[in-house]
Amino acid sequence: MKTRYIAIISLALFVFTSLSAFPSRSRAEMQQAPDDPQAPAGPMTLYLPNVIRQSTVTNGSNRIVIDHNSVDLFNSIPDQYIQAASQIHQLFRHASVGNNLSLGLDCLMDKTQPRPSSCDRDIPINQIIYNSKYNRDNWDFEYHKPLPEQNPGWNEKISLFVDRVSNLGTNSSYSVYSFKFGFVDGFNGSVIDNEFFNSPNSVYPTIQDLETLEDQYPNKVFVYWTMGLSRAIGTSDAYYFNQQMRAYSQANNKILFDFADIGSHRPDGTPCYANSGNGIEALCDEYTNEDNGGHLNALGSQRAAKAMWVLMAQIAGWRP
Repeated sequence: MKTRYIAIISLALFVFTSLSAFPSRSRAEMQQAPDDPQAPAGPMTLYLPNVIRQSTVTNGSNRIVIDHNSVDLFNSIPDQYIQAASQIHQLFRHASVGNNLSLGLDCLMDKTQPRPSSCDRDIPINQIIYNSKYNRDNWDFEYHKPLPEQNPGWNEKISLFVDRVSNLGTNSSYSVYSFKFGFVDGFNGSVIDNEFFNSPNSVYPTIQDLETLEDQYPNKVFVYWTMGLSRAIGTSDAYYFNQQMRAYSQANNKILFDFADIGSHRPDGTPCYANSGNGIEALCDEYTNEDNGGHLNALGSQRAAKAMWVLMAQIAGWRP
């Protein structure tokens, strides 16, 4: 009971500093600070399930958040944790941008010989790095669905992930599970920001389906992701979803891979905004060769891959 009270007090303090109002129901209005350059005008609706959970990470009590500040930690990972991370068997489900991340991991490992020129294109020569010690062979990347239907709707991605993990069962060799939504899930008019955290929900699968999945597999580690961005997305729907995911993961002590934050900040830490001039976080020009799209070039893939190594090293027990 004492632990529950502490958790509730912690959540209350977080909400007080983040929200303009939080009634007793799960639905609330979030108002960004007026000096936040990334904040769209007006309030947003925030949905949080009425649940406070303990972290599923078994090797330390500190919550893991991977964002753009984490990328520079890559060069500091001790070799023992690089080795330990490479031994963790993880399953990650994705669409096309996830494949960009997978190729970035292969390039860090120098997996393909001769080395593809695409690994180092768009990367300053002093930032090119590769070493066989970055062995990602135990990290399995799967499309949400087989080609050419690898990018279904956001709600189907949830159901497919839940079914995949459930079908693997308790004896699966995987220790870490995750999936990500793509930038196409945050187009203008998407309902993901209204429905994903609106639980219970009779129409769409929600965060509660992932909570139930975690309950079924308490010895597995589940990683939550913010949505990928593009040069054009940057939309209010993507922004609101990502803000809710950040709030939810903090309130519920979840591991968060803040993919949106990584992609929307340059290596020097300055933020990037959407082509439309709406002041919303978006993928930086430096990380894509597309005018409006969100697929990663070599530099963007490398930075995402470095961040994943920081994530996996911390899951393996490293505390930078």
